[in-house]
Parts: sequence; structure tokens; C-alpha cells
Amino acid sequence: MPDVIGVGHLCMDRIAFLPHFPEENRSVRISSYIEMPGGTVSGALVQLSKLGIDTAFLSPVGDDESGRKLLDDMKSYGVDMSLCDIQSGKHSHFTNVMVNSENQSRTFQSFHSDFVSLPLNSDRKQYIRNAKILHLDNTRNEDALAAAKYAKKHNIPVSLDGSSISGDTEGLLKLVDILVCSEVFPERITGVNGLEASMLELFKRFHPGIFVSTLGEKGSVILEGNETDYRFLYVPSCEVKAVDTTGAGDAYHGGFLYGLLKKKSFLECMRYGSACGAFCTLSPGRSSLADARQMEEMMKKGI
Repeated sequence: MPDVIGVGHLCMDRIAFLPHFPEENRSVRISSYIEMPGGTVSGALVQLSKLGIDTAFLSPVGDDESGRKLLDDMKSYGVDMSLCDIQSGKHSHFTNVMVNSENQSRTFQSFHSDFVSLPLNSDRKQYIRNAKILHLDNTRNEDALAAAKYAKKHNIPVSLDGSSISGDTEGLLKLVDILVCSEVFPERITGVNGLEASMLELFKRFHPGIFVSTLGEKGSVILEGNETDYRFLYVPSCEVKAVDTTGAGDAYHGGFLYGLLKKKSFLECMRYGSACGAFCTLSPGRSSLADARQMEEMMKKGI
């Protein structure tokens, strides 16, 4: 059985590189364009597979041309897609990513299909209860909640990519053991300003066993301790000349979970995540994902 099971986002990324963003009602020519599979959980699974971890994806996919390409791509990396729910007549997810080449900022336009809920049949339940980690995002809250509740019944650690807020997000957070979130996620959940203050408030409300926030080029930070005796520990990012940061956060999740599976310290897991995230930025989308040797080499460069 796969070690890491993913339930979450799989989409086609259509990445356009612009010399600059135009004003509203103005146009600009695209410098270059690439289309490739993406998605938060799917990107983490692909990164884990590149690092030699057995993975499987259990989410719905459309039966259109994009859906077939998405399935074939994931399979090419060794991700088990045999228990995906291929839904007839549904359009697969896609995201338009516009990269401003002046400063490497990104703007997203996402289409989410109206998939029906993922049925947790006996085969999918068997995969979850035999996994070492269940990794989720919150793009489809109903599916994430169902999978997390089943995993908790069987003492399977639940990992969440904290970026999307939809449905019963707080209900999902109550089930999470490993929370690696974006820099703005704690403020959006708690309404408290400031990274450390909002992380502490989120920790007090939901008590994730492992709580990390990624900070892009500034690295990442972990909150260790309890409500009264705690500390924030920062790990820097690896300095690289980024081509495209799309998917770097997903790669970070893959590297971090790889470290946990290898029973490394939390700080070492963060270094793995930073190395994988940095390596991902060396080419567009997830066309550049580190294997174990490349990850170790990236870590030697200063993380």
C-alpha cells in the first residue's frame, strides 16, 4: 500500500510569462507560455514520488482531454491513480497563471469543476488506513473532511496544505496533525494581525501537532512548544535565481513530509522542504522537481 495518500487539487496549469502586467482594459503580449499539470496535493505527491516514496491520489477527475492528460502525467511520476474517481461529463480543473517577469509575482485565475463528492468505498478506505500519512488541501472541503475523519479513526496522521479556505475549514483544522500553511493563512483564519501572533492564536484554537508557515523567499517558520511555553524557529530559503515559483510550495510540502517519513527532526524536515521548493523554481511549473540526490546537493548550498 502507498505510504502517502493524497486527497485534493489536481488541475492543468496554463502559465503565461508577461514582460509586465497591463493596466485594466489594456493588453500585453505573452513572452512565453507553457501548459502543464499542477495542483497543491498532486504537486506534493509528485515531489514525494521523485524522492522515492510510494504515493496515491484519490480525488475526482473529469473525463475530458485535460483529465486524461492529468492522469497520464501523474502516472508517469509513479503516483498510483487507480482509485481516482473519473466523473463522466465533467470538465477538469484548470488554473491560468500569469507571471510578471519584472518581479516574479503571480496572478491566478482558477476554474473548479462541480464534481460530486468522492465516495469512500472499501478500496479507498483500505488505502487510507494502511497509509503512513494522509495529505490534504481544502479545495474540496467535503472530501477532505470525510477522508480526515476516517484517517483519525485509524490513527493515521493527517497533513494539511493550509492555503485554501472553503466550507468547514475550522472543522477540518480540528482533525489536522501536520499543518504547513501559507504566510497569510493564520491571519485569514484567526483575524489576528501579524504572523507570529496569528500563528499562536491558531495554535491555541486547533493545536496541530506540527505547525509550520512557509514564507516564500524568506524561508519558513515553525511554532514549537505549548500555549504558555513556546518559541518560533526560522529556517532560511535557499538562494537561487528563480525562473518560476509556481508549485514551489507544493514541493516544500513533499520535502517536509519526506523528512517526517525518514524520522528527521522538524528543522531538518524544513530544510528538506526549502531545498525542494528552491529546486522547483529553476524551471516553469513542476518540470523541475528534485530527486533525493539533488535535494541533498541543494541543501549543501546554504540551507
